[in-house]
Amino acid sequence: GAQPLAEIFKPVVKNSLEYLKVKPYTEKQMADATKRSQLKVQNYVNQSMDTVENSVKKEKLQPIILGEGKIIKQYPQSGEVMSEGDRIFLLGKNAIMPNLQGWSMRDVMYFSKLLKLDLKTTGTGYVTSQSVEKGQDIQEGDALILELEPPLQPLAEANTN
Repeated sequence: GAQPLAEIFKPVVKNSLEYLKVKPYTEKQMADATKRSQLKVQNYVNQSMDTVENSVKKEKLQPIILGEGKIIKQYPQSGEVMSEGDRIFLLGKNAIMPNLQGWSMRDVMYFSKLLKLDLKTTGTGYVTSQSVEKGQDIQEGDALILELEPPLQPLAEANTN
């Protein structure tokens, strides 16, 4: 089972990390990192897209602007917890399709949930192609077909095969 494996795994990893001179984080360092990287999402509905875009960037989130004018919907919603660098989706009037190339399945799910899109995917990993081109109008209920592929191997691994 898992218990015997854990008894072997822990000392091997500990010794490997010590050999590589990797020092463990202190509890204070872990707490600081958690505080720094986790943020509660504010309510941006009915606010100007431009104002919110700047505010969100200051919070180190990546705003995905879908449309113009005032924000009608957002995802994640107010009160949810996000990490620095995460995408926050802001929906206004006249939404247009962004370039989804390189997006993770998680971000695609958030995006399609916000717009109530009829999403179909093939593969796993990150988006490599999309049925609706960047810049086209999109509306709730539209169909979207995405192809996903795993990330490419790092160059060093690819050369050893």
